[in-house]
Amino acid sequence: MANSYIIQSTSVVCTNMQVPNPLKIGVSRSNPNIVHTNKTEYFLTIDDRKISESFKCKMAAKKWGGLALLCVGLAIGGAILLTVATGGLAGPVLIALAVGAQAGIAVAAVGAAVAIGIGFYKEAHDCDVTLEIPWVGFHNTVKFQKKNALLNSSVMNCPQGGIVTLIVDPVIAQQAADFISNNNQKEIIAQGLSKFGVGLIGGLTGGTNVLGVSLAIGFDYMFENGESERLDLPKETKEATIEAGTGVGTELAKEGSEIASVTKTNQALTREITRFNTEAFEAGLAGNISRQASRELAADIASRSFENYDALKALKGIGIGIGGAIAGFILEQAVNVYEDNLYVDSELMRINSNNKDANNNIGVIATDK
Repeated sequence: MANSYIIQSTSVVCTNMQVPNPLKIGVSRSNPNIVHTNKTEYFLTIDDRKISESFKCKMAAKKWGGLALLCVGLAIGGAILLTVATGGLAGPVLIALAVGAQAGIAVAAVGAAVAIGIGFYKEAHDCDVTLEIPWVGFHNTVKFQKKNALLNSSVMNCPQGGIVTLIVDPVIAQQAADFISNNNQKEIIAQGLSKFGVGLIGGLTGGTNVLGVSLAIGFDYMFENGESERLDLPKETKEATIEAGTGVGTELAKEGSEIASVTKTNQALTREITRFNTEAFEAGLAGNISRQASRELAADIASRSFENYDALKALKGIGIGIGGAIAGFILEQAVNVYEDNLYVDSELMRINSNNKDANNNIGVIATDK
């Protein structure tokens, strides 16, 4: 199959692109001097990687936008849980003050703001990496200024997971850009709704303390690695197990602290009761009936103040937390399957567009790679 050489301003598309139009490839090397005479554009080589602007990588939008919406879901779920806990009787102002005082919800709100800011920056600058990525599929023997010539079969594999493809025909390039960017927008929306749902479930099942929110944000940052890849259910299950296991461990640690607190309180009460009874006995021996009665009353009141650890409530709380983790996992995997299908369709579009463009050329054909 004949391949066309590539000149400056040839269209490029990326499987991670959000922009609805193809971008242009330009000269990166200094002092280019080989020009296509009819089109007055420089021939390009493997050293030329400058793309006209950012593709606005979908991975930045999915990772950071998803994290922001996870935080929003946690905050809203926590606010709803707090409202329910007050019986819904508090006025709006009091509820707002209570939410503001809830440290976990505050952490979630700050996390959302930070993630949005990082996401905007990453979308604008992730494509800077293309200046360092090598082309593959170039001409093996033909060189311009001692550098291998680019062909319309040349591609660039971005570390963010996208594949940058050169397309000579502007019509085919536009069709590919329309289709791929539309699919990527659907992926971003699906990811955002999924993360919001997971955050909402987490907030409603009690995960709005500072540690719980911090762990949720940390795990999302850790496991959302920013790569386009096929759905890997074993990996997803492992990650969900780690998240749920850590959540249960945190809950058990909290319950252990609660048990220690109850024990400490009851020990202090026991010491007080012993002291009051001793003082009552001594007052009786001394014939001080009034003091004896007051010390006996104090001992009786103290004995009624013993705290009980509610193990059933603790188990119920842990069960709700596990149930929330399972519900969140199911939601995420259902959305991941949908996103995976969109990703496959985009890759097929790129391949088909490249194949359709294979016979297009700039009037200068490479017959032997």
